[in-house]
Amino acid sequence: SYGIDFFHLVGGESWIKSDRYDIKARSDSSTDAFLASLNDEKATLEKQHMVQVLLATRFNMKAHIELRPATIYILTVAANGPKLHLTDTPPPSSEEESADGGKPITTSSSSARETDFTAKNAPITSVLNQLRGALGTDVKDNTGLTGRYDFTLHFHGVDADSDPRNESQWPILFTALQQQLGLRLSRARGSVPYLVIDHIDKPTAN
Repeated sequence: SYGIDFFHLVGGESWIKSDRYDIKARSDSSTDAFLASLNDEKATLEKQHMVQVLLATRFNMKAHIELRPATIYILTVAANGPKLHLTDTPPPSSEEESADGGKPITTSSSSARETDFTAKNAPITSVLNQLRGALGTDVKDNTGLTGRYDFTLHFHGVDADSDPRNESQWPILFTALQQQLGLRLSRARGSVPYLVIDHIDKPTAN
C-alpha cells in the first residue's frame, strides 16, 4: 500500500508479523470507471491510497516514510554489452498501456536455493524489481536500456555464502547477471525509504 518492501518496515507490535486477516473490499461502478481511465502507474497509486485509508480507519494506523542511509546497488551494462533480447512484440500504444496486451509477462519460481525468473515484453524495471527483492535493498538503474525484452535469469543465492556447498547447477546472482543478461551490479552508499509505524491497533470484529 506504500510501495515499500516489507524488509523496510520499522515499528509496530509483534503481532503485525504473525496475525493474519481476510480482507474483502469492493469498489462501486463509478470507482471502477475512474480506475479504468487511468494508466497503470496512476491506477496503482490510487489503489495504494485506498488501502492506506483502510489501514488508517480499521487499524488506527499512523505512519511516516523516512529516508535512512543504506548500502544500495547500481545496475550497469557489463563490459561485453547487454545480452537481453528485444521482444518481437511492437511497443504498446497509449491505449494499450492500460490493457493486458501492453503489460509485461513475468514468472518467478524459487526453491530453497534456486530462483528461475522469466520475463517477456518487459522493461528493465522488471529486472530491478527482481533484484530489489533478492538483495533486500534499493537498486538504481544506470544501464540506459529503454526497450522491452524477453529474458530468463537463473541463479542460486545472492553470493557464495548463500550456498557454500555450491550444489546448484546455476551460478550466484552477481555471476548470473553478467553471464546471462550482460549486466553488472556494484555496491554504493545511498538512502532507502523506510515505512515507520508510529501507532497501530488490532482491528475490531465486523
